[in-house]
Amino acid sequence: MQTLNDDVVFLIVSFVAPEDARDLSAVCRKFHIPAKRRALSEAVFSDPGVCARFCKYMLEDIPGRLHWLRRLTLDAPYSGAGGMSLREWDLDLLVAFFRHALNISFLSLNSAERIACSKQEMIDALAALRNLEELKLTSVRELTLDIIKKSAAPLRKLELGPDVHQIHFHRFFSRVTPVQTVQSLELSILDMDPPVQIDPQRQWLGVHDLTLICVYGQLQIIQQAFPNIRTLVLHEVGLTGPSHPNSRWSSLDYVRVVFENLHNIDISCPVRHLQLQIWDHSVHSSLWSTLRATTPVFLTLKASRSNEDFWPTLLRGPFSLESLRGLELVCRYTVTSSDDFRSWLDLFSDANAELPLVCMKIIVEDETYQFWDVRDLLRSLTLLASKVASIRYISLGIGTCNLYEDNYHGSMWWWRVNTVEQRKTLEAISRNSGMRVLAALQSPEYKDSIDLDALVAPERGRDVEGESGTYYLHTLQCDSIIPWGRVV
Repeated sequence: MQTLNDDVVFLIVSFVAPEDARDLSAVCRKFHIPAKRRALSEAVFSDPGVCARFCKYMLEDIPGRLHWLRRLTLDAPYSGAGGMSLREWDLDLLVAFFRHALNISFLSLNSAERIACSKQEMIDALAALRNLEELKLTSVRELTLDIIKKSAAPLRKLELGPDVHQIHFHRFFSRVTPVQTVQSLELSILDMDPPVQIDPQRQWLGVHDLTLICVYGQLQIIQQAFPNIRTLVLHEVGLTGPSHPNSRWSSLDYVRVVFENLHNIDISCPVRHLQLQIWDHSVHSSLWSTLRATTPVFLTLKASRSNEDFWPTLLRGPFSLESLRGLELVCRYTVTSSDDFRSWLDLFSDANAELPLVCMKIIVEDETYQFWDVRDLLRSLTLLASKVASIRYISLGIGTCNLYEDNYHGSMWWWRVNTVEQRKTLEAISRNSGMRVLAALQSPEYKDSIDLDALVAPERGRDVEGESGTYYLHTLQCDSIIPWGRVV
């Protein structure tokens, strides 16, 4: 133990959770200081009494304690939240705390506007955090925007949540000087009516990743304000109107649309990876318009829980997308939706035999753990492999997934499609190999010349991921059906 380099010890401890690091600090002298520093590096508080005790403890030894704090989350109450009043928080103590916590790199603060109104010295204390790289503020209005305006920190990621009332887009851009170090920006509940012209001196040129939540207005304003974005995430957003002639995006690497009527979004530029969370039942005409305008290389379609008739009403003709190489489908399991999806998949295989598809991934969302028999769906997958000549990888997942995020828990299988003596066979490959293939297809650097087979590890067989995998009794059945089966 004594021969370990100090840098190695610090690296090992960095993977330990802060609450476990406190116990680790008592193991031996070699780990005591690194583990103690790790235990003090992160803190999350929602209780004013606990927060006050922590602040006093850290202020007792600023060099040995407070200077090691890197990430802090303060869940101060919203107005009327749980009956807790902001008066219960010692704001004078918090101001003193922030004036000395100069090494914080991540800060999340609820009720930012209420805190700034109650204690305006907080604005200068937060603006003086010189090493801040990620800042998340909710309940944002004029005083809170002054924190960003005065800050000289090298912010890389900025998230601004709403107050009860909307912030007008012009007020945000006129009050906040663009922070050109910011690469990732999230804005919530902005009003862009009436539209305004964006001064070129106030463009956020460094922003590459943009997330908009409940923002409605004209697309050209967003294009003017953020001309260099590469990824765009839209939650319940309406962006219409023509693109700005001088600021339209030439292409985007990733666009994600969550819970939205596609009639309210007009994105007319190539998108490498397009992910759509389908909400509207009459979405199909706008869906195809969006696909034709964006020509995605990888497409993800998710049908919402309330949209039971999505698959039977989805256009069953050819996709007619020469650019498409990867297709991911997420469907919800019910007896009806399962039958509809399987029928649609069979028709898809017949209609898209000439589609240049390389990989198809299907996730069956089954929150009730009742989708025990996968045999019928596997028959559809074998039909897909035999009909679509270009397809080389197929994946099937059964479990649960978060519709707002990409978290997935459940069982997953991957197969590589091989051709032996003019016959198709499905070869089981590991989940890790399949995920490497998927990552390559979703990457902006993907080209048809890339050898995807080189990403497949020599080991064979399936790999089960996640918490709910043990709930599925068909796990072994799935391998026994087509681990090395001949398709045609």
